[in-house]
Order: sequence, then C-alpha cells, then structure tokens
Amino acid sequence: MGVISKTENSIIKVIEKVMLNKIKTVETLPGSWSVDLLLDLAHKAPAVFVAYRGGPAEKSNVDAVSDGKFSVYVVTKAGREGHRRKGSITAIGAYDILEAIVPHIHRLAVPDVGTLKFVNVDNLFGDVVQDLGVTVYAADFVLPQMVWPFVDVHTLDDFITFNADVDQVQANGDVDITVREILPT
Repeated sequence: MGVISKTENSIIKVIEKVMLNKIKTVETLPGSWSVDLLLDLAHKAPAVFVAYRGGPAEKSNVDAVSDGKFSVYVVTKAGREGHRRKGSITAIGAYDILEAIVPHIHRLAVPDVGTLKFVNVDNLFGDVVQDLGVTVYAADFVLPQMVWPFVDVHTLDDFITFNADVDQVQANGDVDITVREILPT
C-alpha cells in the first residue's frame, strides 16, 4: 500500500474509533466536487470524508518529497442551518464532529510515512450547499516531508477494466467520448 492510501486509511481508522456509532459514514471522498456529489454526500450525512489534496514539492537532492495535504470533510444535514452546525436533540452538528476528531488526527503518526499536523479549517458554505440543506466543513492537515518511495510496478495488481472520459471537442469539461475496454489479464 502506498503512502497516500496508508495515510487516508489511518485517518479513517482514527475517525471510526473516535466517533463510534455517532455518524453514518466515514470513507474517502468518492469523487470530484459537483452538485451530484453533494447530493450523494447529503444522503450519507452525518458523515466524514477523507481526501488527499496534493501538496508542494520540496527541494531534495535524493528523494521525491512533498508536503502532503489531506482534508477531512464533515457533512451534516438538518432542517435548520443552526442545527447543522451546532447540533440538536436529534442531530449531531458539524462543530461536535470537528471538535471530536481534529485533536485525534493532529499529530497522528502514520507508520513508515510521517506525522500529520492540523493547519486549517474552512466552512465550505455556498448557495448550492445551503439549498441542499447540508453544511460542509473542511479540516486540513499536512504531512510534512512525505517521501514518495520507488514502487516496483511488478508488485502492483493488474487491472482488467480501463475507463476513460474524454473531452476533446470544445475542451469545456463535458464528456464527449467514454472509453471502456476489458483488458486481458
């Protein structure tokens, strides 16, 4: 397992341990931000999603090194905005979830990878989020000096299905061609 997957899995395990059965979903972010994704997340709320967000490379004469940025998205849903943020008798709030998990992820030592550091939290408020009746917060963590190890491609599993979406006509973000090939193993 690579450093990114190992880190995401470690964060998820900590959240599951801390939150027990207080939230419905803990998993990696299942796609790119879109209205469809927000609808999906709303159905899974209260929830926490984890995503690797890249990070700047560091100058190194030896290893490929970067400061890896990992975001933890807290999604809550309730009839009133105040209840989505602060909670109520019937719903856990985003603040409750953030306050429960952030201290446990800050300084989380991922074996053979490094230690996470809490750097920021954002309210991802917007009209679409408001219209869907959800609240989304992002807590950002950095994994300083994350070393990208050499991977022997022979140790990776073969894949049998290749999928690709191609935007070639106007390069406007719309999928013009979808390619799906079943490959021999």
